[in-house]
Amino acid sequence: MRNVKLLESSSNRIALAVEGFPLELVNSIRRAILSEVPVMAIEWVYITRNDSALFNEMLSHKLGLLVIKSDKAVEKYLPPEECRADLECGEDMACVDAFITRKPECFVRMVLRKENPADGEDALVTVKASDIESEDPDVYPVHGETELTILASGQSLDVEMYARLGRGKEHAKFIPAVVVLKYTPVIKYDTKSISEECLECIRNYNSDLAETISKGSKSRIVWYDTGNTSLLKHCAERVCQTGLKVEYDKNRLILVVESHGALDPRKIISLAVDELDKKVKMLQEKLGGVVA
Repeated sequence: MRNVKLLESSSNRIALAVEGFPLELVNSIRRAILSEVPVMAIEWVYITRNDSALFNEMLSHKLGLLVIKSDKAVEKYLPPEECRADLECGEDMACVDAFITRKPECFVRMVLRKENPADGEDALVTVKASDIESEDPDVYPVHGETELTILASGQSLDVEMYARLGRGKEHAKFIPAVVVLKYTPVIKYDTKSISEECLECIRNYNSDLAETISKGSKSRIVWYDTGNTSLLKHCAERVCQTGLKVEYDKNRLILVVESHGALDPRKIISLAVDELDKKVKMLQEKLGGVVA
């Protein structure tokens, strides 16, 4: 029987229990999330003035790694394949500028202008991601408190940058989430052989599980745990011994998606499935009449 059960859901994290689906299929969704789901990130940075102690290259790197809100951007802007100026321009920045002008539907312009007019050596101004102004109100740095650099008295910063959609297979800055796929633990136990020491070890792992086992109401538990089960394995092998055994059901999978904030985790899964569907259809077209 095939079934998908919601284990956990929040604004940035979702956990699913997936039963009856092939491991290869669910793992393909995991891989698609990491490599195929498009998100916005800053791609080109033009620094007109930088009086801070941070080198231009380091500032550009920090800007490129900012998490950019992308929920609406994935619907509004052209896909990455149509918006990579480096495919035709290489390192020719004049060509890149012309490319950006020619394809405005690919890019979001942002500016960062900050100065510290204060007098005195101790008067410092912290430049944060929230100081960045975007021409698209739907595309902006998610974590505004991220510190970029510090300006001393009389120093200023003037930066122009362009963000575009990209995929994780291009660069890590385009990866939208941390994704974990694992087998579901199945706990088998013998209430007659469970010692107090064993229960205390399990209690350190999870008090609810220890309570269930202590009542002796079951001898087998399918444990939909989204965390690490190393401590539980330690209890079974080193403390409980014959009283407790931990196995893993390969037909029951747990998929955990934790978003960096660029996309809602539900949207991430939906987009990953869409990308896989496109690839399957493309493969069918390429095969044509080769496969009967």
